[in-house]
Amino acid sequence: MSNLFNDYELLELFGSEPKIVDEEAKIFQYLAQDNYGFSLTLFISVFEEYIVLRLEHESLTNPIFDIEIKDIIKIKGNGEKIIFVYKADGIGEKNAKIYFKPNFTLDVDLL
Repeated sequence: MSNLFNDYELLELFGSEPKIVDEEAKIFQYLAQDNYGFSLTLFISVFEEYIVLRLEHESLTNPIFDIEIKDIIKIKGNGEKIIFVYKADGIGEKNAKIYFKPNFTLDVDLL
């Protein structure tokens, strides 16, 4: 699909192919759900180099978090987590990580 991410790494983590939101614009949606009612949605816009991460629970009206990260350089998966490498203004490269086990966990470099 792109040089931004490896399809097979994300397939391994999410357990399914992405939904194609917009084929021409290359926007993809991945979805993972756990046994506790949580669902993690990842939207990837290849051309615009941004992602949207959304964590929801079936009993809540609003998402637990819904964040957008711009200037994505690389998306790497390793079987238990996804690492998003992005450019931060004046700081250089930063990382955001989503762990899948034991629960969905977000870890973002703030400084």
